[in-house]
Amino acid sequence: MRREGHIIEEVVEYSNMAESFDQVLSGTKRKKSRQGRYLIAHREEVIKELSERIASGTFHVTAKDIEEKDIIEAGKLRHIQFFKKLKNSIAVHAIMSVVDKHLKKRFIRTTSASIKDRGMHDLMKYIRRDMQEDPEGTRFCYKFDISKFYESVNQDFVMYSVHRVFKDKKLIAMLDNFVRIIPQGISIGLRSSQGLGNLLLSVYLDHYLKDRYGVRHFYRYCDDGVVLGKSKAELWEIRDAVHEQVEQIDLKVKANERVFPVDEGIDFLGYVIYPDHVLLRKRIKQKFARKMHEVKSRKRRRVLIASFYGMAKHADCIMLFNKLTGKKMKSFKDLNVAYKPEDGKKRFAGAVVSIRELVNLPIVVKDFEVGVKTSQGEDRWIDPGYRGEKGKVKTQYQNLINKDDVFADGLFVPENVYILATMNDIDRSVESMDFALRRRFAWKEIKPEDRLKMLSEKLDHDTCEKAARVMANLNKAITKTRGLGSAYQIGPAYFLKLDKERYNGDFTALWDMHIEILLKEYLRGYSNADAKVEDLKKIYFDSLNGTTIDDADQ
Repeated sequence: MRREGHIIEEVVEYSNMAESFDQVLSGTKRKKSRQGRYLIAHREEVIKELSERIASGTFHVTAKDIEEKDIIEAGKLRHIQFFKKLKNSIAVHAIMSVVDKHLKKRFIRTTSASIKDRGMHDLMKYIRRDMQEDPEGTRFCYKFDISKFYESVNQDFVMYSVHRVFKDKKLIAMLDNFVRIIPQGISIGLRSSQGLGNLLLSVYLDHYLKDRYGVRHFYRYCDDGVVLGKSKAELWEIRDAVHEQVEQIDLKVKANERVFPVDEGIDFLGYVIYPDHVLLRKRIKQKFARKMHEVKSRKRRRVLIASFYGMAKHADCIMLFNKLTGKKMKSFKDLNVAYKPEDGKKRFAGAVVSIRELVNLPIVVKDFEVGVKTSQGEDRWIDPGYRGEKGKVKTQYQNLINKDDVFADGLFVPENVYILATMNDIDRSVESMDFALRRRFAWKEIKPEDRLKMLSEKLDHDTCEKAARVMANLNKAITKTRGLGSAYQIGPAYFLKLDKERYNGDFTALWDMHIEILLKEYLRGYSNADAKVEDLKKIYFDSLNGTTIDDADQ
């Protein structure tokens, strides 16, 4: 992938700066602190100041801006750093939020920890799936851990990895500043270290194992790694490759590494993972039992039970949970904790459903309350509530507008202007769109079949019919493919390239130059990715001969 630029522009967008401000000051303790009260009182001024410093490339932190302390985490003594001023934390958070968004698409899918939407349970899901789908190829496990990762990281290798991804000179300079704020290694505790540590191992380890050795089943959670294979000999070879790569960047693998049968259970992510079931790690069970014995407060015990249930529900340990807590729970509702807004109003009508029940279902978001009568009628699509001079807002760029400009006193949407926009819901470049912006738009799903008219306007009759048939069959297969779904369907815009000015009805060229590459990128990191692409290719070309996907299935 090519290097990316214009990152600073994304960082200083008001929505990103405001969200970072809110995130850093989200805790009650921080809000009530002296710094917190000042920042909240001068919110817009602070956002403007930080935006200008970041945009100009003058934002800089030094060793004098951080404090250090020792903490005990999971039985280990850790030396951590944190900023003295919350203002610095806001700026670093804003920068890294955008950086992390761009880094995420560079990581393999089975890399987790400090990555949005990729926690330990997400990673465990992939391990269990691969063990069930490929039992022969996952008979043995190689487990390793990098010794004192953050403290031992070579800063030059981190910056080399940064240069491979970004070309924005201002951004690179600020990231270099974050990395070298301490003499050796990268800081434990600063927001910048998480993503940059992942980037280093992604460049030197993850992609090396995947691309050079073709390792199918590799999983990494921060500096802990697991590789599954069909034989011990295969895993010992991979072990040598891991050592070679880790030592290349001046790091070491701990001596407790092992190659063992998966039937013994993989102690990883707080669980012991077996081919057919999962148990909680012994230390977690013991710690919870001790806490329950020590704590007498009913409120505090309820919090402990909820926390333990959050772990236990991902394992096969219902009897254990009942024994330790004395409760039989099927969901968090069973704790009898209910949320009630301060104003007493019920915000959402209907039953609460699991997010899993909404996967691949069309969702329309409307910026109004259902059943409320307005001058525009009920169930309206466009809400004029934020239009006109009454909706004026001032941005950090207000000083750049001339005094005689209509927007001199604030930006607003004119009464006669309606904003329509389109987006792809799998486009990672907009995944962190500000929720305030989302609320102000009505959302209507447009499916590929809704835009078939585009083909008839540009293509001849025969090519148009073939394109419509190929697109329909290919999209049916994509929807059924594990790892994809309806959101990944191919739209008619791709098939417009079959016009006389470009590929002139050459479906092979369209597949080779556009569609195959796109599907490989979608399936990158998934098991059997190449085989899945081949299956989709067969359906694509079979459709040219009049075969439908239903015929093919039969």
